[in-house]
Amino acid sequence: MMKFLLTLTICASAFFAQRVATVRAPECGKYQLPTCTFSAKPICATDNTVYLNECLLCGANQNLNQNVQIVKDGPCEGDDAGVRRTLENFELSHED
Repeated sequence: MMKFLLTLTICASAFFAQRVATVRAPECGKYQLPTCTFSAKPICATDNTVYLNECLLCGANQNLNQNVQIVKDGPCEGDDAGVRRTLENFELSHED
């Protein structure tokens, strides 16, 4: 029984360590903010929002003074409205 629990603990630790390791900072230096294209390369971010692309995440971080990171390429799990929220964030951040 102890061997099983030890194995389970090691596997769980490896799983969660791998999930944490996937979070990465966006590479904002390669974009000429505030100009972003609307090319669709969705990313799931730590605020559980799907951003249409990395540049839009960088723009939102800059305009909203936040530090949202990238969880993974592609949409967040179970998120069907993420791109709509991304466009809303973009519009809000450019109201002057």
